[in-house]
Amino acid sequence: MKSSKQPKMKITLEQYREVERLLYNHNKIKKRIVFKSENINAIVIRNYKSFLDGLPRGTSMDLKSEIEKKEEFREKIIDEIADLGQKSKLINDSLVLIKEEKYYQIIELKYFKKNTIEDIAETLGIGTTTVKRITTYLIKLLAEIIFYRDNYITNRNIDTLKMLASKTD
Repeated sequence: MKSSKQPKMKITLEQYREVERLLYNHNKIKKRIVFKSENINAIVIRNYKSFLDGLPRGTSMDLKSEIEKKEEFREKIIDEIADLGQKSKLINDSLVLIKEEKYYQIIELKYFKKNTIEDIAETLGIGTTTVKRITTYLIKLLAEIIFYRDNYITNRNIDTLKMLASKTD
């Protein structure tokens, strides 16, 4: 499978695993963004009784009013939503750049639809070894985009990238 898009950077095992983790969790990330966004105004601060009640605690949280606690918690959730949104955008932007790959469908089948290697091989009419090899190639390509984006862009066909960018505008 010779391609002009062969990964040019050395990808570490940690980077490879991080890309796989992002892909496996992509749908969960999107659902968490929606859930947190919908429930951000339904924050309830619970006061739990514990064996420490009556003892001096010395935390700043103890001295805050309910409104301050809710606002602080709300800001934390907003930060989490922003972080999740960045991860989701990073995954989506990276997937757009490799969408033209011949076997891009493997990414969708394996990571989003959770198909087995054997099912993917049967669906695409190729061998399981080929599915594994192409999956590794695509993950390395995504890792290069995610971890070495500037280098990836300078080493690729700029016209293709401009075309893809114009589609997203």
